[in-house]
Amino acid sequence: MKVGRRFAVLLVVVLAVALSLVGARATQAAHAGAKASRLTIWVDNVQKPAIDRITSAWGTRRGVDVNVVFHSFGNIRDDLKTVKAENAPDVIVAAHDWTGDLAANGLVLPLFPKKAIKAQFPAYALGAFSYGGRLFGAPYALENVGLVVNTRLVKVPKTWAQLEKEALAFKRKSADNLAIAVPQGSAGDAYHMYPFFSGLGGYVFGHAKNGALQASKLGVANKAFLTTRRSSTGGIVRA
Repeated sequence: MKVGRRFAVLLVVVLAVALSLVGARATQAAHAGAKASRLTIWVDNVQKPAIDRITSAWGTRRGVDVNVVFHSFGNIRDDLKTVKAENAPDVIVAAHDWTGDLAANGLVLPLFPKKAIKAQFPAYALGAFSYGGRLFGAPYALENVGLVVNTRLVKVPKTWAQLEKEALAFKRKSADNLAIAVPQGSAGDAYHMYPFFSGLGGYVFGHAKNGALQASKLGVANKAFLTTRRSSTGGIVRA
């Protein structure tokens, strides 16, 4: 079973309910209602053991032969662009920031999950797999940046102003003390720095009513973010 013979469905899932969603959508696109008999999934070595276990039981219950194929994660996107139609996957494990590229090039089909299924995922996570107001995938895992506090040295802050106060007070105690340590590479690290930006009201692109990103609406200098100011101690606080 192939999706439109030259399309693959971008879906980052391990949940059986999400696989059910894909199977139904794939069947509609490829066979106009015919029963699916085979589902091919491309995964890397990290997810393959778990997906093997889940899809085996899922396929047995539905009479579907699930073929889980290993592809190096770094190659999945490029392989999808060059694979022959007869060997194309129905599902791939991918990074959410591939969505725009793959959708714009016609390599993935949109999904139309029921409200009950969509409700299982945070809206921002589904937004990350959306392009042009349409959904092309769903997450199997979510990441976030956390704040680790050594409570032997400082209290756990409940507000940004308290974090600033505690961090700067600790730094003043010794030139060797680090107030806040944020991972950085030679070229910087936008992933770990973004919470400082978004937490103060900043954002990159705005959203239309249908959820689509608006490239012309930048939030780098929006009113909320510009209300921030430097305090007399040198930290950043909200005005």
